[in-house]
This record gives sequence, structure tokens and C-alpha cells, in this order.
Amino acid sequence: MVVFSNGFEEGDFSAWTGTGNTPTIVESPTHHGMYAMEVNANNEYARIAIADLNTLYFNCYFRLNTVPAGGEYINLLDITSNAWQPVSYIQIIYNAIGYGYQNPGGAGGGWHPVSWNTGQWYNVEMKQHRDDAEGEYRLYFEGAEVITATELDTSSIPEGFFCMFGDHSLGGVAYTLQLDCINIDTEYVGLESNLVPRMMNHYRRINKIIRG
Repeated sequence: MVVFSNGFEEGDFSAWTGTGNTPTIVESPTHHGMYAMEVNANNEYARIAIADLNTLYFNCYFRLNTVPAGGEYINLLDITSNAWQPVSYIQIIYNAIGYGYQNPGGAGGGWHPVSWNTGQWYNVEMKQHRDDAEGEYRLYFEGAEVITATELDTSSIPEGFFCMFGDHSLGGVAYTLQLDCINIDTEYVGLESNLVPRMMNHYRRINKIIRG
């Protein structure tokens, strides 16, 4: 089930709950369509509020203008409770992409090595499943599952939270990057080539319901 889908084709942030600082809508570069989001300051993002769901997949395309230097990082996605307590994140560092999470037993996460190219679009997706003993986090990069953490106590994932896409690293370092084709779903999304037929089936189901 599609929970949230936005490619910034409205030309603004009207589909979002809010923004941090001043992210902008750009006409170039884009991964798909006429618009994308650009951030060029630390703690600059678009935010969407999500209701209570036990299993979610967070998918987006991103493009780096500058690769983080050693010891620096970008939080491309930050998930927090409605009280702004950290839950999980997708993080870019100079030679890898990874994710981290908080749970009752402490923090965890993992890393996947990447040789970054500036000016290239990449796809990343994270699965987050809430359960007191069988919780999961999975990270997919360019359509392949690269990190898996299972049998976790993820019961601390709140009922309702904020998802912030952009540069929310709070690391004091500003990077320019673009984001596009953001999707949050209860099922695996994958690359855009997989998403389009799924979205068409979603719309067909809606039309069938409307028409009876």
C-alpha cells in the first residue's frame, strides 16, 4: 500500500507536513519529471508525518554534488518520534552508505561500501519493521539488498513519527545534493522501473472501487 509518494511535481512542498530551513525546488537536475528537491545547508529537509504502521519501506533517489570527506557524513533520511527522539536513519559517508537505529537494547546499524560518483543518481531504500522480538531493518542500494538486521526488539518504534529527507546530519557540514522520486510504502518499492507498474496497478484498483 502506497503511504506517501512525491516527486515534487507540484513545484512546491505543499504535499509535505513541513520543511526545515529553506530547501528549494529545482528544474535541473531531476531524476524523473520536471522537478526535484535541492538542499545545500546542514539540517535542511522536507518533513512528512506518518501514522502508525508496523512495516514500512522508505525509498528515494539522490544525487551528490560533493562526496563527504573522511569523518563527515550526511543523514539523507532521519526518522524521529513526534517528540523528535531518534528512531533510525540512512547515512552517507565518504566511502559507504549505511543505516542506524535505536531500540530497547541500544543502537545498531551497518555499512555498505560505495565508490561514489558526483553527478550520478543513486537509489536507496530502507525497511523498518516493528516487533518485540522479530523486528527488522534492511537496506537496499541500487535495487539490491546490501545490509540485513533481523530478530530485533524494535518495539520502541513509536506509533506515528516524522520522516525527514534532505541533509539532517546535525554535523555542522553543508553539502549540496538533490532528491527525487520519494516513496513510502508497506511493500518493497525497488527501482523506479519496478515502481511505475505498481503505481499503475494501485490507480487501477482505486478506479475499480470508484466505478463499483
